[in-house]
Amino acid sequence: MSGYSVISLAADAALGRLLVSACDVNGICSVRSYKNGAFGDLNQGLGGLRTNQVLVRGDDYFAATTNGIYIRDNTGAQWIHTGGAGKNMLSVTYATQNACLMAAGGSGVSYTSTNCGTVWELTTSELNLWSFQAALIDPANPNRLIFGSKEAGAFLWQHE
Repeated sequence: MSGYSVISLAADAALGRLLVSACDVNGICSVRSYKNGAFGDLNQGLGGLRTNQVLVRGDDYFAATTNGIYIRDNTGAQWIHTGGAGKNMLSVTYATQNACLMAAGGSGVSYTSTNCGTVWELTTSELNLWSFQAALIDPANPNRLIFGSKEAGAFLWQHE
């Protein structure tokens, strides 16, 4: 991937492959897999979008993109849009104790999902003033979500 700017990395330990989100010098971005010394294309359905983060959760892959959140089964042929249409999403995560509880942060938005990432809901308008490059679900209490921004630091939000 010489000449590419790597944006995000994720490992699929079950399939023994690395996911790479990268952009070339012309700003053309793609998601690729790396296994056994070769790169493969995983970009179907993400054409023209910058993928800010890739995430592996069991058999599913997630992409936080410049047009929302996408999901792809690791054997699937296409990424499917699941939330945040038109929003520049920067981060996506899941709870270690309950993989169906998820959180995502973006430019002026934060979302949660309680059904494994198939439907996303805005958290609260109070948090939607900043860009969240990081999201974390507290491993000690999965109802506590932490969103990190470069403009205003970290925010704790209690999920009900």
